[in-house]
Amino acid sequence: MDLRNFRNANWFRGHTYVYANLIRRQFDIWRGRPFIYNTELCLDFACNFHCLHCSVAKLQHGQGAHSMTFSDVEKVANQLRSLHCFSCCLMGGEPTMRKDFFDIVEVFRKRHILPTLITNGYYLDTSYIAK
Repeated sequence: MDLRNFRNANWFRGHTYVYANLIRRQFDIWRGRPFIYNTELCLDFACNFHCLHCSVAKLQHGQGAHSMTFSDVEKVANQLRSLHCFSCCLMGGEPTMRKDFFDIVEVFRKRHILPTLITNGYYLDTSYIAK
């Protein structure tokens, strides 16, 4: 594999574990091993907006609507790592509202799982992105 084949090759150079995961995934395919390429993890239903088109808004006050604890997130990350998961999309209501959001991102990075994010972007500014 050559990094020049990726659109964002400069980003991959700073995150070599992602490149290693792509190679591991290819070996898993060759060997017929199960793996998970991408997952979506709904952290909670809290959101600062109530958009009509959003299905999460309908679930915010429903039965069983609760937040994942940090311990729950760690357990899920460990399970995903054992399945050679490549990336995990953090979502929910609005994940950036969580006080432990950066700790959660670090949990996935330490386990060599690429964390991605679905957000409404309200809290994103230059200083937040720099963290």
